[in-house]
Amino acid sequence: MIFQNMEFHNVECLEERLGGYMLQRFPEEVRFGLGYQDHDRGRMFSQMPVGCEIRFVTDAHFFRISLASYEKDNRIFVFRGNFLQSVLDLPAGKISTFHIEEPAGWSNIETEAFRGHRFSSQVWRIVMDKESSVLYYGADFVGHSVRPPQKEEVPTKKWMAYGSSITFGGDAHLGINAYAMRTARLLDLDLYNKSIAGSCFCDVSVVEYLAKKAPQMDLVTCELGINMLRRFPEEVFKERTYHLIGRLREAAPETKIAVITPFTAGAAYQKDESNEGRTRYYAFTDILKAYPDPAVTVWDGREILKDFSGLSADLVHPSDEGHAMMAMELANKIKKII
Repeated sequence: MIFQNMEFHNVECLEERLGGYMLQRFPEEVRFGLGYQDHDRGRMFSQMPVGCEIRFVTDAHFFRISLASYEKDNRIFVFRGNFLQSVLDLPAGKISTFHIEEPAGWSNIETEAFRGHRFSSQVWRIVMDKESSVLYYGADFVGHSVRPPQKEEVPTKKWMAYGSSITFGGDAHLGINAYAMRTARLLDLDLYNKSIAGSCFCDVSVVEYLAKKAPQMDLVTCELGINMLRRFPEEVFKERTYHLIGRLREAAPETKIAVITPFTAGAAYQKDESNEGRTRYYAFTDILKAYPDPAVTVWDGREILKDFSGLSADLVHPSDEGHAMMAMELANKIKKII
């Protein structure tokens, strides 16, 4: 969306709150439709701004931008095009104003060195991390012009990723190092991260939202299963996931749809072979692999995270190293379909 002549990427709407504007990846009617039985934490995690960016081009040599973290300390990443300039702390509960200047020494570098990258080097990108909701309070370009990026200044191919906390960023220490962000960089894709940590339940409200967005995308991936192991019997899992995949195909027949079965996790290695988590892990994988539409690509999550030691000690979320492994494997698979 465009606001104050800047692009708020991966932001569906800006909600007025505490005198500022909260960046929301989903509209309120979608968020409030999330939940299964007594578990509705998705209504909170869907408000986290993972993958949200404020993008703009300005002729100002410096500018100020004011942001606040809602409930927990967070951070922002300042990029000029593909180039990371700084990582700034965003403490909870107060408005922080950052003074940002154009990178020193760029005028001494041959222009050709800045060409051919994922983003134009003229595009400023203020990228949000995943720890807390973020509010925007304003920007000051000291009288200079500002505009949203033009289409040739950003990646041309769009990828929407739905999934669990693993797609959200999981235990990656910095959100920009999670597998989805890394994969997007490797393939020059523009990522729209629509994951919901702990609550990837294929709820009707999010299914309809994703179906509405899918025609605008070149690729949609759905990482399914890990959040549903302990709550959903196989028949309900099949009903919900098949409904999601079917709606995406119906709404966007030209968009590539790829499904990822549960990634490598401790559930697959329970000593008790009758353990509910173990049996469902393999059952869910088989259900997704049996999806009857050959136009839908299904990837086994164990082939994306091949190394068990790529997990953090909770044996669910990949470590930073695991996310790097996954990005390489997933990028190789995506290359074959888009």
